[in-house]
Amino acid sequence: MRLALATLTGVFDTATDNPYHFAPRWLNEGLAVYLSEGNGAEYRQSVQGAVSLSGGEGRGELQSVNDAVLVNGFRGDLKATTVNGEVTLRAVDSGSVESTTVNGSITYEGTIRSDGWYRFNTHNGEIGVVVPRGTGASVDVSTFNGEFQSDLPVTYDRSGKRKNFNFTLGEGGARIELSAFNGTIRLRSPDR
Repeated sequence: MRLALATLTGVFDTATDNPYHFAPRWLNEGLAVYLSEGNGAEYRQSVQGAVSLSGGEGRGELQSVNDAVLVNGFRGDLKATTVNGEVTLRAVDSGSVESTTVNGSITYEGTIRSDGWYRFNTHNGEIGVVVPRGTGASVDVSTFNGEFQSDLPVTYDRSGKRKNFNFTLGEGGARIELSAFNGTIRLRSPDR
């Protein structure tokens, strides 16, 4: 059994074992307690405050409205979204990652599996993805008022006003989608 706490204000970062079987209910000060079976699922959300997850495995879904989403050391499928805040995903081991923010940057440092799917989208912010050595991937890039930068040797053709293009890293395999309306998209080597 897992105990998860969600707040309307403040930081949300708690999960501990709990022998009780109560239904979710609201407590004072906008604090909600949710119990779920120990199936490896992590769901965390906040309206005003950062959402963080350190460690764990299974399926993770984290949401914030007016603050950051921070993940460190998670293993499994991951979805991280916020409206006004940055998303930072470090030491993630996943074959499926989706991250979206409207006003904020996205940073991803983790595995890129050959059969994986990785999608990062921001309207006003930068996207930075550290690409592990030997990664093979098909990469789609879309930006309107931003730039594309890469530490890796890539060849691509830009077409149209919106700066949409794609290229292949190594032998291909993984699917990486990067979209930033107003912001720079950067592919970084692990050495930088």
